Amino acid sequence: MKIKLNLLLTTIFLLGLEVNSYSQDLIVPHIGDSLKCKITKETEDKIYFTTKVYGEWRKVFLPKSQIKSVTKSYFKKPEILPEKVYETKYSKFRISADFGISRTLGKIDPLFPDVLKRHLNELKTGNIFCLSTTFFPIKFFGLGFDASRHFSRNEVTGLSYKIPGQTTVRYSNLTEEIAVNYFGPSICIRAYSKNHKTQFNTYYSMGVLNYKNYFYFGNTATITGRSLGIVIGESVDFKIDRNILLGIGAKITLGALTKARITTAGSSEVLNLSKTPESLSRIEITAGLKINSIFR
Repeated sequence: MKIKLNLLLTTIFLLGLEVNSYSQDLIVPHIGDSLKCKITKETEDKIYFTTKVYGEWRKVFLPKSQIKSVTKSYFKKPEILPEKVYETKYSKFRISADFGISRTLGKIDPLFPDVLKRHLNELKTGNIFCLSTTFFPIKFFGLGFDASRHFSRNEVTGLSYKIPGQTTVRYSNLTEEIAVNYFGPSICIRAYSKNHKTQFNTYYSMGVLNYKNYFYFGNTATITGRSLGIVIGESVDFKIDRNILLGIGAKITLGALTKARITTAGSSEVLNLSKTPESLSRIEITAGLKINSIFR
């Protein structure tokens, strides 16, 4: 009988341990509402616990200096399911790939012939592809590297021209393909919505703009140049999975060529554009995929 009684008491004791292990605690901070939580760790100056934050279970901590009282196993009926607990630690590494349209901001000389003005206006609009990586040493501030490529092309058929010193009228298509590549270091300021499902990002970057223009009109020429570039951008990202987001954004890139090299089949010449710089400034509208690191 004594053995059975000891067995019963042991069983009750073990069940009690199990109940306590899944019961919830109460933390009352000096400022703010009481917290229904499960304490997971305690150090000399902090208490770590799991609680519900904007509808999701999160692991957080409070300094003991901000806590008025702690009552363990205050709530006997637990809510917390281990599979529903997520870390509040922010993602420290992020990769972003975006695609969209861009338009250069340079002015077209009103004295140009109409056919040339139409051609240059078509060249102003192109495609943009952006790739960036960012490391966040703290939750709201990141350091990274940005790269992008603007590409536009236009062709006008059946234009006539004369070679200097000759009277023969010739006909040719006018073709231009322009690529402007940007790369440089960047900083990112990040903010979250209350439910952490939307992110707001502001970007600043300073780097190098590489310009290349493949030109054909009777003869082939290539124009190249390099300029300092400044990029300012905003984006909004929407979480579709724990580490995957879809985002939309807008950027403005500032830059201008003051010197360029024109290369033809038989010669190469440097052009001084300091008096009439060639604008490389553009605006971009993009959408893309963002991947946050799973390492937190």
